[in-house]
Amino acid sequence: MENLVQVINNKVVVSSQQIAEKFEKNHQHILRDIREYINLSNFGQINNWFYETTYKDDKNRTYPMYLINKNGFSLVVMGFTTEKAIKWKIDYINAFDAMEQELQDKNALQIKELKKKLKLANSAKKDIKLDKEYFEHKYNELQTKYNEMIKLGDSWTLEALKLRAFKSFVEHQVVKHGQITRKEIYNYTNKSELIFND
Repeated sequence: MENLVQVINNKVVVSSQQIAEKFEKNHQHILRDIREYINLSNFGQINNWFYETTYKDDKNRTYPMYLINKNGFSLVVMGFTTEKAIKWKIDYINAFDAMEQELQDKNALQIKELKKKLKLANSAKKDIKLDKEYFEHKYNELQTKYNEMIKLGDSWTLEALKLRAFKSFVEHQVVKHGQITRKEIYNYTNKSELIFND
């Protein structure tokens, strides 16, 4: 059943060549009928049921064919009434139904995963993005304190070293990543041991 239909561009289709083969019809006649259906409908809705393309035979020669959806298939085989043809109709309809359900389930799963990733991304963005106002306030506050300690000649106290390390860390994060998080500031300013490069 899986080989009776295929998925192309997220649509379940069967080729006119395959219909001709399975129903023991001349492919040229199938092509003729499809073109007549399209012309009779004035290129209306049923035009979307058929997609004209090509295939290559064993000798690498190129021939026209149509890819056909479930509605188009039903129209093309409507007049095939032998016992064997009816069996093939049933098999194809079942194959279309099964593949469409599989495709629908797959698409639903992909949509669910995308929604989940989007939700996580939005959540992470809220949690880690530092608003400009908070960052500028925190950085300026520490910069001011650091400058005051330098003026007092107190540049090598533990507090000055912490501020110096923090300043270097913040500048590195902003230059490298374009932002710094509240969590990073909190973790860094609460470390008991500081490792930094100046």
